[in-house]
Amino acid sequence: MADPKSKRIHGAQILGPHAGEIIQEFIVAMKHHVPISELARTVHVYPTYSMTAQRALQMYWEEYGQRDSIQKYLGWYTSLTGWQGSED
Repeated sequence: MADPKSKRIHGAQILGPHAGEIIQEFIVAMKHHVPISELARTVHVYPTYSMTAQRALQMYWEEYGQRDSIQKYLGWYTSLTGWQGSED
């Protein structure tokens, strides 16, 4: 859960294998008031389970964030990883 206006994370819920490893990024972000945009732009070592958190943040940012400010980064990221985003 996050506030689209303040870009702050208020809560996170993860269910599945390695959930304890993945949730740590959200815990640190909430404790230190790191906005979603910063986490979405953070380079994660690939492939790791923490990439799951980054992809979730990127999908949130695409939906509610300022798309123009991260289009260049997302273009670079998708060309590097082959990630195509969510399939809705």
